[in-house]
Amino acid sequence: MKKLFIIFLLINLWSCSNTKSTWDCPILGAGNGNCRSIKMADFNHQIIENKSDFLQLPAKINIKLIAPKFEDVKKLQIENKDEKNYAKSNLEKEYAEKRLTEAEQKKLASYGIKFTNGKTRAITNSDQLKAELNILIGSIILGQMADEKWATDSNGSLRLDRMIAVYNAGAYGDTGKKARLGEYATPYDLSKAVNPTTSAYINKILGKDGAMDILTSDLADKL
Repeated sequence: MKKLFIIFLLINLWSCSNTKSTWDCPILGAGNGNCRSIKMADFNHQIIENKSDFLQLPAKINIKLIAPKFEDVKKLQIENKDEKNYAKSNLEKEYAEKRLTEAEQKKLASYGIKFTNGKTRAITNSDQLKAELNILIGSIILGQMADEKWATDSNGSLRLDRMIAVYNAGAYGDTGKKARLGEYATPYDLSKAVNPTTSAYINKILGKDGAMDILTSDLADKL
């Protein structure tokens, strides 16, 4: 819902793109121009009668309205649609390949996600806020990634760093391509090559004092 509101706001700004890009007028003599609508202009105009030397300065208000381009708004709309279809297509793939267990199908159905002729409904922003459902769908997607050829190293080891990068940033952007091409020998190398946000995720899971480090050292005797 928040993304839809932002898109609605951007579309309205775009429709007003004929507004002059810069308003530039004296605070103290706004007259009947556009700047007159700015409350502080009237406020300062009243204070000037108190002979304030500071407010006698020829200060100006510079307001810049930057309206988004139509193609940028369209791109946001497409990305929003793709994000919703991504989870849907992965669930349908899981169903078609008979990877969904009976328990998983039952749990999905409890959230209104059922399959008819192999198709299901779109996954909404509201769905993504439901922790149990979010984790279930996320684990299904990660399970599919784990079976991809690029997720396994040449020595047969599962590369969690590659999976984290693709899961976080998508498969086909710059970060996803770097992860899938397998040109980085270690998680550290990949974390240095990808965007800062994805890098932080890799370090948080696989870095020193990260989740895996704690799991395999501090908590090893408790497993």
